Amino acid sequence: MSEIRPAMEEPIVEVVQPQTRARPHASTWTYVLLATVPLNWGFNFIVLKVLKQDFRVMGLLCGRYVLMVVALFITLYLFERDLSIRREHLRYFIGFSIVTVAIYQYCFAAGAYYALASEAALLISTAPIWAMVINALLGWERMSL
Repeated sequence: MSEIRPAMEEPIVEVVQPQTRARPHASTWTYVLLATVPLNWGFNFIVLKVLKQDFRVMGLLCGRYVLMVVALFITLYLFERDLSIRREHLRYFIGFSIVTVAIYQYCFAAGAYYALASEAALLISTAPIWAMVINALLGWERMSL
């Protein structure tokens, strides 16, 4: 005798589409503020070049850094209420400090001393473009319109 078996149902396979992270759309105001960065950097160099006639360049840069650090700590305290640095971030903090305070400021002062204001302002204003190109070449960011 033949035995009747119930038809085996195939398991239902659900196809799940990979989830893409929705990027929050930046406002127009964000792009306006970003567009002012090269202008600020360019004018910063011109102002430094003019002021170097009456002040020492390193004195101006040190004074500017003291004001920036005070403003940063006030902002950090107002928004975070915590001024501590986690142990795992300490090496990045020290490395960043050495590069931006020691190396960059020394090179910036040398540029202010030797370069024409117009040449230097044009060169330093292209920094966001170079940052975009380097990030794309290293694969950290994708270039888009």
